[in-house]
Amino acid sequence: MPEEYRSIFEKQTSFPAVNIGHLGVRKDMQSRGIGKQILDFILSTFIAYKGSGCQFITVDSLNNRRTNKFYASNGFTNQTNMDITKSTRRMYLPIELYRDEDEDKDEDEG
Repeated sequence: MPEEYRSIFEKQTSFPAVNIGHLGVRKDMQSRGIGKQILDFILSTFIAYKGSGCQFITVDSLNNRRTNKFYASNGFTNQTNMDITKSTRRMYLPIELYRDEDEDKDEDEG
């Protein structure tokens, strides 16, 4: 995200986004790539459906090291540090970054 827009984005409370309400994987099924597959499915759906106007995927991540690390390793960034002591952290993933990659891939294959 261009630096000139970051301060505006951090103060916004709403924007064209799909929010993952609650994403959880049963404990005995964790660390098998299931959460990543779900995120990939959501991302690919909104890349393919360009008419949605959706620019971000957001999540209110449980504020613990493992969960925040999972989302960060999948490209999500903390929206703000104002929620650092709260039970959840708002994180976002800009879809445009991946849409551009997808279009480049299509051009290479075409």
